[in-house]
Amino acid sequence: MSEANVKPARFFAADSAAATFRQRFTPASANLLFLSWGQFDVPAGGGTAETFVAGQEILLFLWKGAAQVHVAGDVYDLLRGGGNHICTRCNRVIFTLSRK
Repeated sequence: MSEANVKPARFFAADSAAATFRQRFTPASANLLFLSWGQFDVPAGGGTAETFVAGQEILLFLWKGAAQVHVAGDVYDLLRGGGNHICTRCNRVIFTLSRK
């Protein structure tokens, strides 16, 4: 590889991440059968990578701003203050979140 093909690196500070995820608890850690809780923080204009969830129902809550969820090629606006349910009729769901 010649130096002409090498592009300069970009520095990505941790505080400028496009999205962060914090696992708050899992069924095992909370002594619950069916409930996990995780928190996405997606800044305006940002988005998550594809998130894979196996065999679980997903309930998304939007606390502030506007966001969308992308599931199987469809895009849905998330409702503020209410639960946004993603039904997992199949055994897996792949989704991304994006902030407007």
